[in-house]
Amino acid sequence: MGLCSAAAPGIVAGVWLAVIPLFLIPACWAMLLASDLHPGIAIGRGAAWLLVGGCVLAALQVTRRPATVARPEAGVWSPALIAALVLAWQVVTYLWHAPVLMPGAPWILERAGAAVCAWGLASWLAGRDLEAAVRGLCGAGAVVLIIAALSDLFAPLTGVLGAEAPFGLSNFNVAAGMPLLGLGLAVLLRRRRPSPITAGLVALGGLSLVIVALRLSHDGLGYHLHLHEGVRGAMVEALAMGGLAVLFMLPRDVHLPGVVLAALLLVGGEAYVVSGRVDTTAFAPSTLQRVFLWRSGYEAVLRAPVMGYGPGAAVAVLNQQPSFPAAWLSVPSYPEHVHQELLEALLDGGLVNLALLGWLGWATLAPLWRRRERPIAQALLVGWAGFLSHAMLEVGLSQPGPVLMLSLLAGVSWAVGAAEPQPQSMPASASAPDPVLAALRQLVAAVAGLLVAVALGVFLLGEMRGHLGRLAVGSVSELQMRAASVCQRAAQDGNAVAQVKAIVELRSLVGPLDVLDYQQAGLLQQISAGQLHQAVSLAIAQADRLPVLAVNLTLLVHLHQDCHRQNDAWDAEQIELALDRARARLPLVMAQVRANDKNGMAYLHLNLFLHGHPPHQAPPAP
Repeated sequence: MGLCSAAAPGIVAGVWLAVIPLFLIPACWAMLLASDLHPGIAIGRGAAWLLVGGCVLAALQVTRRPATVARPEAGVWSPALIAALVLAWQVVTYLWHAPVLMPGAPWILERAGAAVCAWGLASWLAGRDLEAAVRGLCGAGAVVLIIAALSDLFAPLTGVLGAEAPFGLSNFNVAAGMPLLGLGLAVLLRRRRPSPITAGLVALGGLSLVIVALRLSHDGLGYHLHLHEGVRGAMVEALAMGGLAVLFMLPRDVHLPGVVLAALLLVGGEAYVVSGRVDTTAFAPSTLQRVFLWRSGYEAVLRAPVMGYGPGAAVAVLNQQPSFPAAWLSVPSYPEHVHQELLEALLDGGLVNLALLGWLGWATLAPLWRRRERPIAQALLVGWAGFLSHAMLEVGLSQPGPVLMLSLLAGVSWAVGAAEPQPQSMPASASAPDPVLAALRQLVAAVAGLLVAVALGVFLLGEMRGHLGRLAVGSVSELQMRAASVCQRAAQDGNAVAQVKAIVELRSLVGPLDVLDYQQAGLLQQISAGQLHQAVSLAIAQADRLPVLAVNLTLLVHLHQDCHRQNDAWDAEQIELALDRARARLPLVMAQVRANDKNGMAYLHLNLFLHGHPPHQAPPAP
């Protein structure tokens, strides 16, 4: 940011924003190389290195000129200051009572990095051509989608960049690129003579989006009621952005009612589905899983409505809720998040966090809404409509890629809001900042930016080491893959103790996930030597949390036999009670979820168990 000349401010702003995603390519290379050396490293995490670089550039930028997004007349309404309050509250809830260490720590650092990047970008854009910046955002979105399409289509690129580059998962690519691409489409709809460059970017980005969607869809069309993650999110985003762009063509008086009605339909429709009044058994497996995860999220929020549980706590909280067994049976896997930003915000920090985020949204969007007659403001609002609509289906803020792209959208939005003309009644002296306060503000911002860059950089270096232990860092899936690698090597050596150690270390970082307690209980049964009571306790906890895991119920039957052989009447009785509780819950869960292509083996095991033929399965690696 601070490295750019102001000789041609419009061209510079647009070009630099458009080419930012190209720096994701070396970031993917770095993570891919690290994954060859150490297991459990995801290529999509490489986007966090761009946040590190952005924080450094932001720190340099704010020392060069006053940051207009924090001008004195804005006071506490400055979006940057409100973002700092949001982060401060999330740090408080994380340190106060987060049940697990990961993934809350990387989430907080990445969000802090995004806030610093957005602040620095808004400062850099002061006095530059903001329309060129919007076109640059469109270019950035197009580049992300083009990289995603090319890595899907060409196997050599997949080998070079990693699967589903640049962000490691196609629905994250869609969530990050599509809202920015929508900015260009909104500009084209309002221009009588559209820019050929903008039109070309929209066309290439749109074609790439179609390619990604076709690769994701089950039937090649992305429809047929069974929509895969990326296609489902893309359709919702397209409807939201297209609907708002069309709404802006209508008289001004209908804008607000139209937006309110659309929001009520989206939020109310989702709430109606989650309420249980809709027959969801015909839903696609991944959609059905989301419905039950949302129910689990609501159940968890009701237990801690004010403060929530801390960032990243969903991985350890959702699996404790009554609706979680149905979510797991839909698609047998553990949830890293709740797949909905509204619920995730409540889980992260309760109603206080949601109120602060609402305040931040108001401070960001209200200036754009007031000047929505201008094409630049309309385009940015269309982009935000895409992000917010996709947020009802996914948690993009759990990954550094979407967080990075959101910081670009926020930075340009803050710059446009700060460029709003001052009211005629405001005296000239009111807009003149105190030089001492301005210098102090710049110093604090620069130091904060550098501290965030250092902290995030150290974290990423630790993540690339790929180790598992007390000081291990990474996403939930990365840590789980590392534990699986350790367990696989230990199993080849016949070392059950080492497998238990790896599971215990993983559990201390991320909680029990979905089946860790079952795996540890099965290994303890193999070890024997006084481990029976602990194995029984773990297997009972697993059955109470996830009664649809038939292999764990079978393990309880075997442990019950072991208890009788060792004259352990108390543990035997506890096992009988646990099996009775599980059998009582199974019919209800199986009535909610039918057998599908995702849960075939789990369903088969359940039917075998219920018909008196318990499945035999050795405890798998995590």
